[in-house]
Amino acid sequence: MSGTFLIDSESRMELAARECLNPRQRPCCGSDVSVNKAEKAGRRSKYKDVTYYFSSDECKQKFDKNPDKYTKK
Repeated sequence: MSGTFLIDSESRMELAARECLNPRQRPCCGSDVSVNKAEKAGRRSKYKDVTYYFSSDECKQKFDKNPDKYTKK
């Protein structure tokens, strides 16, 4: 039972962290991203002092080619 609690707690904490992300930090592909998984996989880019996280390598590559396209308000 305690294992289930830990998994549920971790899931809730990760969801809360994602919801706290500035919309500019969300991936350009429009899908949800696990910040922990993105960090572990090296799928993050820093642009104009803001760190962006990506759910896939392809999405990160698109962003890196033209970050202005994805960071305009």
